Parts: sequence; C-alpha cells; structure tokens
Amino acid sequence: MKKIISAAVLVTASAVVHAGTTVITFDEDTIAGNLVTLQHGTVISNQYAALGVNISVDNNQSGPDLGVLYNTDPGTGAPDKFNDADSDLTGPNWGNSNFAAGTYEAGNSLIIQENNTGCGDLVCNSPDDQAGELAGYITFDLDFEIDALGFELIDFQDNRRGVKEVQNSLVTVYNAAMQQQVFNFSDFTSAQYGAANFGENSINRIMIDSFNIAGVNKVKFEVHGTGALDSLRLTTKVSEPATLALFGLMLAGMARVSRRG
Repeated sequence: MKKIISAAVLVTASAVVHAGTTVITFDEDTIAGNLVTLQHGTVISNQYAALGVNISVDNNQSGPDLGVLYNTDPGTGAPDKFNDADSDLTGPNWGNSNFAAGTYEAGNSLIIQENNTGCGDLVCNSPDDQAGELAGYITFDLDFEIDALGFELIDFQDNRRGVKEVQNSLVTVYNAAMQQQVFNFSDFTSAQYGAANFGENSINRIMIDSFNIAGVNKVKFEVHGTGALDSLRLTTKVSEPATLALFGLMLAGMARVSRRG
C-alpha cells in the first residue's frame, strides 16, 4: 500500500526537479545544495554535473579543448584580481547593449581558451579567448529537456579583423532523436529574441522562448571569432494539464491507501 503513495510522490517529485529554470552564472552557483564560488581562470569540466548540465569545449584552432572562466571585472579582489585584462571583455562600462548595462557587473563568463598556460592545476594563469574564423564549439549536454533558453553574449562584433562573428556564429539545439533547430547570432537582433545590439565590448541578453522541436536536451554554440558566454538559463515548462494529472495521480494513490487502511 505504501508503494502506491511512494510511486505517486516519486512521479510528482521527479516532475518538479525538471520544472522551472536552472541558471548558471559561472560565479556563485548552488550545486547539490552547496554554494560554489568559481574564480578567474577556472577550467570548466564537471562542476555542473550535479545540476544535470555537462559542459564540453572543442577548440577548432591550435589551442586546447578547454572552457575557461574569464572575470569580466578586473577590479575585483583576490582571488580573482588579474593583470591580463582584455578591455573588450571587461565592464562596466560596457559598449552596446540591449538592456541597461551601465553599472552591470557580469562577473565570470565562459570562453574557449586560447592557450594552455598554467592550466595543469585546472586554473589557467592567462585566460584568453580563442580567435579565428571558427574558434570552436561550446556544448551543453543536459540530463533533462528544456522548452526555452536564455544566455548573455559578450563582445561579439559584426566584423573583427575580417571575421564576421555575428553573421557566422550559431546556436543549435537538439533532441534525443537528433532533430535540430539552428539560430544564427544575427537572428538575435530581432525583437523576438531581445533586439541585440552587437559591437566591441558589447553585452546582450538573449531569450529564446520556444523551439520548433520537442524534447531539447542539447545546446551547442558554434563560435566564430572571439567572445564569451554568460548567465545560461535553461527552462523547463510544465503545462497545466500535466501538472493537474500529476497531482491527480498523487491524490488517487493516497485515496486508494485510505480505503484499504
């Protein structure tokens, strides 16, 4: 009899785990109930696996296959203070933006690392974003499905030394059947996604409210030129009918136990 209640609660609890929004700031994130603070230069490997988010990086140039954190605020204190600041990746003050970013402190962002200097201890000594026509790929493999996606793009320009970063960079989402939907960074200038205002030292918030495929569980960024990602938002929506069905299942289980008790 207890198994009936357990099953109902388990189904309900399982749905709750994957409902709502998982936010990854790359600064202070709560992982498995613990507040984790990450510093400038940290190599991202399995830090977010407990959240069901697995991050991998493929460098398409000569650099290592490493995703590394870059602190966009060079004025912060130890252990994040550094002397290798890239003015294009630091703020405030920011350049173009699609929100009021005058005093916005973005903190750490995720880059495709260009060098392997001091990375052996998993904290690189000289974080630097990879350059090149196709810098590489940042992939987020998820243990759950999402219905919406948000993120910040830092310092992506229309034309940097001949590289058309905005025109060529992509975000592709996949489901388990490997169906896919592709978004070009240039799409994000539309009001539908937040009316991004790209340029040198820019920071833009992008929101993709829906996909044309169901069951998305993989997000892949194809990065052309330099730039950084931040504030990933992975949203799983639960429809009202589904919520009511789960609640009804739980009540049915409880009622059945009550009748037999």
